[in-house]
Amino acid sequence: MRPIAWLLIWAATAIAASLPAAADDLVAVRPGVLCASAAALASLTLPGGDSRTHAPSPRPQDLATARRGDCNDVVLGHLVEVRTAHRNSSVVTSPGSSDPLVAANVDVQPLADVPSPPARDGLVRTQHVATGAADGSALVVLEDARITPDLRRMMWGVAEDPEFVLDQHDQRLAGFKARSLRPARLLLVDAQGGVLQVRQLTELQAIVWPAPLHSLPAAGFMLTVDDSIGMGSYAGRVTTLLLPSLHGLDPETAAAADGMRTPIELGDTPKTGWTIVPSGGGADAIELVACRPTGSAGDFVTTYSTYRHAGDGWQVASHRQDGIWEDDAFPPRAAFP
Repeated sequence: MRPIAWLLIWAATAIAASLPAAADDLVAVRPGVLCASAAALASLTLPGGDSRTHAPSPRPQDLATARRGDCNDVVLGHLVEVRTAHRNSSVVTSPGSSDPLVAANVDVQPLADVPSPPARDGLVRTQHVATGAADGSALVVLEDARITPDLRRMMWGVAEDPEFVLDQHDQRLAGFKARSLRPARLLLVDAQGGVLQVRQLTELQAIVWPAPLHSLPAAGFMLTVDDSIGMGSYAGRVTTLLLPSLHGLDPETAAAADGMRTPIELGDTPKTGWTIVPSGGGADAIELVACRPTGSAGDFVTTYSTYRHAGDGWQVASHRQDGIWEDDAFPPRAAFP
């Protein structure tokens, strides 16, 4: 199955107290599947939200069900728009498409937040996510107030430049040319709304969502920013991991075999992909595949990396292999160290 690289998931939480209304915004937080067939989705989805097709050795009958039901892998941190919400699933559509798909509510959770009035610098609050810490702190995302919900849906995963997605006669273009959209900003605030830390982003849009990882030393959150430019194989969304109660807004890093620590950056582009591998009781692992040119004409090398959290922090193991990987089925787990 081919991951839906541009997927943005707007749906409902599993058996939520209240179902979402049409066009509600939610984010994918578990690596399940989206299907054209509700029956196929019900057959493949496990109680925890993952898909039977993601087993180390999937059963042939499950793979056949996925093919018949036109099922595709959910890409973590992405969104879609709710058309109809039910108790355990929601009918959704992806940006730019009217084709209905079915998502398991256990795989998604609300993204929307009541916007605040624009700040003096022209930014508006798009998310307010409690960290769960005893101090009542929260993560707040600020974006340019001119990025309306319809413009967000057109831009996210496509291009940061509104000129790329808007009709040439759209009246908003003149304003964007006169004054460019401001980059997003991430805040860590206390229970009273006082700012504890500020992280200025370079991208226009960002979302924060709970990290679906077990055995972390503190509550973790994923920060996904969109660096799409509308073309090319290396631009797209990038996700980093935050542990606000321990390290504030600084992204988590991982140590390689040589002891060198680098930020955990999980790309979602035509030549980069990632997923979370449930551990079955211990700490989950993150797998990242990245293909890059070698410098020789037409030659590529693909790096397979596995991130694991140990007692002293994150560690990463990687190996490289000649050859190309591009927006295809995610590599089997045997390909990763």
